[in-house]
Amino acid sequence: MKIIDLGKELYQGMEVFPGDPDFEIGEIHTIDSHGWNLSTIKIGLHTGSHLDAPYHMDPKGKTIDQIPLTNTVCQALKTKNLDKVKENLGLIIDFPLDQDQVEKLLKLRPSFVGGDLDQEVERRLLQAGIITYTDLENIDLLPYDQIFLFVGQPLKIRNGDGSPVRPLAIFL
Repeated sequence: MKIIDLGKELYQGMEVFPGDPDFEIGEIHTIDSHGWNLSTIKIGLHTGSHLDAPYHMDPKGKTIDQIPLTNTVCQALKTKNLDKVKENLGLIIDFPLDQDQVEKLLKLRPSFVGGDLDQEVERRLLQAGIITYTDLENIDLLPYDQIFLFVGQPLKIRNGDGSPVRPLAIFL
C-alpha cells in the first residue's frame, strides 16, 4: 500500500487567502503546569487544504454536515482527459479548465473535483452541487489515469461552508 499525503501543513504565520483570518495556535496547558499538553487553534474554515461545501458559493447549497460520506471517501483519478472518465469518480485536476471542460464535469457529476481551480470554475461546480477540494499539495506525485482511494474527511461542522481536511490518496 502507498499513501500520498495531499494536505498542507498548518502553522503559525502560514499564508492564507487575502482577507481570511490568520492561522493561530497557542499553548493552554503544559505537562509541567497541568500534567498534560493542551493547545488551541484559531482557523478559517478555508485555511490550508480544505473542502468547499456547495453552501460556500450557493446560499441554497448543502453545508458540510449534509455532504454524503461517499463523496469524501471514494475512488478518484488524476486525469487530463475528461472524455475517458467514468461517472461518480472523484477527480483531481492539475491544469486550467476551459468552458467546454467545465460543461463535461457538470455532466459527469464527479464525487468531487480537487486541484487548482479558479474562482469562477469553483463557483459553477459548487452551484451545481459538486464539492471541491482546494489548496492540495503533492498532486504532482499522483500518476495520471490510475484509480486510487481518496480520503478527505471534513470536520462535522453544523451549517459549515467549508472545513480543513488532511486529504490522502491511497494506492492498494
